[in-house]
Amino acid sequence: MIPIDFQPSTEDEHRKCLLDAGWCINNHFTITDEGGSRVKFKQKPVQRRVFLEQHGCDVYLKSRQHGLTTEKTMEMLEECQRVPDLICGIIAHTKMAAQEIFATRIRSVYEKQPQWVRDNNPAIELDKTHIKFTNGSSIHVAVSFQSATIHRLHISEYGPLCAKFPARAAQLKGDTLPAVHPQKGGRISVESTAEGPAGDFYELCIKARADTIKSELTGIPLNVKQYRFHFFAWFEDEKNSIDPKGFDIPQKMREYFAELKNVHKIDLTEGQKTWYYFTKDGANGLGKKMKQQHPSTIDEAFEQAVDGAVYPEEMLDMHDSGYIGNFPYVKRHPVFTFWDLGISKGNATCVIFVQFIKDEIRIIDYYECEGRGMTFHAAQVLAKPYTWPINDDFCFLPHDAANRDKITAVPLLDSAEELGLRVHQVIRPQNKDKDGIEAVRGIFPNLRINLMAPEDDHQLGDPYHGTDRLIKALSYYRYSWDEDKKIWSKTPIHDWASNPADALQTLALGYKYCPIGGDYLGDDEAVAAYISQREGIDDVEVIDPMDFV
Repeated sequence: MIPIDFQPSTEDEHRKCLLDAGWCINNHFTITDEGGSRVKFKQKPVQRRVFLEQHGCDVYLKSRQHGLTTEKTMEMLEECQRVPDLICGIIAHTKMAAQEIFATRIRSVYEKQPQWVRDNNPAIELDKTHIKFTNGSSIHVAVSFQSATIHRLHISEYGPLCAKFPARAAQLKGDTLPAVHPQKGGRISVESTAEGPAGDFYELCIKARADTIKSELTGIPLNVKQYRFHFFAWFEDEKNSIDPKGFDIPQKMREYFAELKNVHKIDLTEGQKTWYYFTKDGANGLGKKMKQQHPSTIDEAFEQAVDGAVYPEEMLDMHDSGYIGNFPYVKRHPVFTFWDLGISKGNATCVIFVQFIKDEIRIIDYYECEGRGMTFHAAQVLAKPYTWPINDDFCFLPHDAANRDKITAVPLLDSAEELGLRVHQVIRPQNKDKDGIEAVRGIFPNLRINLMAPEDDHQLGDPYHGTDRLIKALSYYRYSWDEDKKIWSKTPIHDWASNPADALQTLALGYKYCPIGGDYLGDDEAVAAYISQREGIDDVEVIDPMDFV
């Protein structure tokens, strides 16, 4: 490998340099830097690592502005000019981003090359998102990419893409990625800031990280279809430092930096600490978005809820306040369950296990399973080693419990009671998007969640026992994105995260309006948020609390 700053003095040396991709990238291309100046492109330390350490299938969890997409476009442009018939695709999460990537990092870079380089393999097609060279190689930047075969694929900001455009993410996963064949030399790179602790990008990071750690521990290389995990924190960018002279960092942030040093062995300079403070809490600072945009650790990156999340502030406060942690089962207190019923195909039945201790609503356990009937779910719940209230209802079911079980044709409410569950039906809210969600927001100050991971041998399709699934769902539960209006809708997306969120809504409505253990723990009167059960009456009415007993 030729050093990137080597300057050839003979024809033979120059010929060898032209065969070295790293040298060409650092000597033939110019870009517009952060200050707006046109400069020769030189790989920054992180970009150089990306170039040298790539496996072939790579996923990059990162802070903002490391220039990973810039690096990948440079690689594609250099390789297309040297290798014939190469099909390259870059996926951006919006059309505007796709056009910006092409204009500033491909077209402009191509046109500013030395004329003799362009003459060796000139472009024969060039528009706003596509370039094709005389040798048959091409680069296309778009929000989706369809081809029988793709040799090089880079996905930019995959996290936001998954959050805002789930249908497009599903198409990408099902159609585009399979068109790349690593076993034949194809390469895939996926980069993004975090977008909540769930979704395809999150799952890809978790799997790739586990595979990468295992490979490093065992010394067995990853196979060509496994992804190598990479993480680049904010402090790895040399520009993220400012003069600390004359400024004292607040004590609370000093404590955060001390934790990074003592727990994570991250020793920051005073300049880096000052930059972090002003980027987070200074004028126009990122505030609670800081950990998402500029994470210091891998786990920190996924604490923030996704954009458009229904409960973003609430879940962040849960993490920051220590309300997600060690809140185990207390034997002397009874356990109550709150359900969402997966009646139709693709919907899971979800059960939240709760203890009410003083003013705390403690979620101690969580269960989820799809494609099973009430007989199976009841057995799973009753098998738990918990104490149920002796004489009171302990299973709170949503309004659709009156529907019939598709397996037994018996109303689910009746099936549950016959199976030994003492059931209380929570009536439907007048307006789910308003009353139901607001009821959930109302219980967050009292909510505590016992962090419990599933068994290591848990397999897809098995009953899921573990509150980490619920925590991920509450962070990922989000409104749909209206691309035409560029706004988030007022209606949450119905997906895997909506089922656990609806179970929490059953808890919130039950707590607010129903007797639990013989007492009303929330409102003194069951009022306001219910549809009358009498057909044809839509007005909100005051309901006698005794109707619920």
